[in-house]
Amino acid sequence: MANFAGGMAKGYAKSMLFNGAMKGLSHLQNRASTNGPDSAKAVDNTQGSNSADGHTASGESGHYLGDTDRAALAKSMDTLNQQLIKRMESGLFKSHKEAAEWLHDNGFVLTEQSGAEIYARIFERADGFAVGTVITSYHTSRIDVVDMSRSVSSGRLVADWHTHPAVGAANFSQQDYQTRLDRYVSFKDYWNPSSGLRHYDGFKAWSTLGYNPSPALPDMTLDHGDKFSSCIKGGC
Repeated sequence: MANFAGGMAKGYAKSMLFNGAMKGLSHLQNRASTNGPDSAKAVDNTQGSNSADGHTASGESGHYLGDTDRAALAKSMDTLNQQLIKRMESGLFKSHKEAAEWLHDNGFVLTEQSGAEIYARIFERADGFAVGTVITSYHTSRIDVVDMSRSVSSGRLVADWHTHPAVGAANFSQQDYQTRLDRYVSFKDYWNPSSGLRHYDGFKAWSTLGYNPSPALPDMTLDHGDKFSSCIKGGC
């Protein structure tokens, strides 16, 4: 019975971690008013829904790129992913932090040029850390769930990385804090000409609240999430 109970507990913990990982990405107004049209609504985790993964339910904030800008970004994304493949062919990353730093150094410039948010998942393997295909929804304030699912690689999902296109969105949003994974965000603040990279330890943050996902507990608050956010490099 002890082994059976232990197995059930481990299975439950893994399911909670996975469910938590599927919540949260960024919002153009990084600390938007909770009363505004693009404030966070109840999260619907149905694959492909606008509100899934912590995106706003209204869909009114930001916009999709026009055809010309979309084509230019698609070409740049292809080049970036080819660079990523060559980098990993020379050896996997030693940590998810190193992978996120590579994405920041090589990928954030695409957001600066296009104004669109971009995203990638990071996977742990026996011999290192791999990055899935870097993707975008060609939108200035969100990544659609169907596009997130295209950032795949072999291994265990342990972290993700995304960009904040809006200058001044220099920290994680409350939606970002709903993940139970390690999360990284690249951004640029008003006061610093250098872009910054921040890390959020979602597993540690949620461990202090018993790991349970909403609605078992309220969503992670900004004040609590900030305690587990730290500057990795650049203009933080």
